[in-house]
This record gives sequence, structure tokens and C-alpha cells, in this order.
Amino acid sequence: PQVESICAAVIALNTAFAIYTTNYDIDSVGKDPTDFMIYVEWGLVCFYSIELGLKLFAHGHWFFCNKDMSWNILDLFLVVQSIYE
Repeated sequence: PQVESICAAVIALNTAFAIYTTNYDIDSVGKDPTDFMIYVEWGLVCFYSIELGLKLFAHGHWFFCNKDMSWNILDLFLVVQSIYE
């Protein structure tokens, strides 16, 4: 439960950050993202990568065969896409 609360807080932070970066993009068309934005983005990607790795370690091959299978596959896709980006 405590881990779930931390993850929920990070998701809320990520949502607020997405709103912030969207506003920045609209107000600063053509400008590069700030260093702050880049660091926060990488911090979030690292957090989600670690979370995914821990889930894969804990669940093994059952990560893809349980009641949360759809969410787990979505998480995997989003983390891989974020790293690729």
C-alpha cells in the first residue's frame, strides 16, 4: 500500500508536469525545453523504469499473465517509448 501511494503521488506529479510543459510549449513556440524540464523528464523516466523493473523481478513471467496484465503491458509500452524518445 505504501508503494502504491508513492506511485500515485509520482503519477500526480507527472500529470502536473505534463500540464506545465504543455503550457510552456504553447507560450514558447520554437524554443527548446529548459534544463529543469529535461531533468524532471529523465527523473520520471528513471522512476518508471525502476518501478517496471521491480515489477518484472517480483512477478517474473506472471507479469504478463495476471489480472493486471493489460496495465502491465501498457506500462511496459510507455516506459520503452519514453526511453526511446
